[in-house]
Amino acid sequence: MKKNLDNQVLALAAVVNCAELVADVAVEGSCDRVQRAVMLESIFSLESESLDSIYAGRENLLPGLQSLVNQFQPNRSIRVDAAQYQMGLIQLQFQLMKNREAQDALRRGVTQLTEFRDMHGGEIDSTIVNRLSTLYQDTLSHLKPRIIIRGNAANLAAQDKADTVRALLMAGVRAAVLWRQAGGSRWSLLLGRRASIQTAKQMVESLQNGLPDTRED
Repeated sequence: MKKNLDNQVLALAAVVNCAELVADVAVEGSCDRVQRAVMLESIFSLESESLDSIYAGRENLLPGLQSLVNQFQPNRSIRVDAAQYQMGLIQLQFQLMKNREAQDALRRGVTQLTEFRDMHGGEIDSTIVNRLSTLYQDTLSHLKPRIIIRGNAANLAAQDKADTVRALLMAGVRAAVLWRQAGGSRWSLLLGRRASIQTAKQMVESLQNGLPDTRED
């Protein structure tokens, strides 16, 4: 994958999207099914070099791009819980990249789960989500700082919803890793914010207008 601002912004939009889906499940008990499927599918795209292919087209990142832009608009309210999860995912990614043992365990787990999934029809069903949840608990949940999820107690206590939250957190870490691979860093978050938001705005306008975006990945 090329290290450039476009790829950083697309990957960051995926992080934002995952964070908002987690907040939706925790608070409301459900989230957008299409977006959920796209984000979870990205976990299994380990060999892809293109963000467009990982997320089945950048139009699937439009919600995250819009939220990314809105976060820095004056007088716009933001979802505090989702913003906290967003930063937590990026911080967790930094810790993951320092821990080779956790990286290897995560890759082995995803590879085994890919084989299991392929043998059972290729769908991301409740069994796959449960196994992603278990893999998250066995790997990423041991890294610090842990992401604390807040929401409706009944939703957080329900096994299927808790599994979905953990699986989406894993997808969020995956997106944060892609952001890192595209050149993202703590400094780019601080010093490159204006350029990132301008790029996100241009992408949103292009996607909303149905215009082809010819920039390379």
